[in-house]
Amino acid sequence: MMEKLGFDIYVGGLKPNELQFCQQAVSNYKRLSPVIWQGDLYRLVSPYQRSRAVLMYVNQ
Repeated sequence: MMEKLGFDIYVGGLKPNELQFCQQAVSNYKRLSPVIWQGDLYRLVSPYQRSRAVLMYVNQ
């Protein structure tokens, strides 16, 4: 979710449960996007020191 949300799929070919999953993903993105786009980003685990990265977004 660190970038813009996009789907490269044909929605008409989705099964009902797949469509519901996509709708929930869009809903979550819309709910969280203000924090992601305007919030403060903190790196909790550096990808340079470990094989993963952990980020936290904070809205004040």
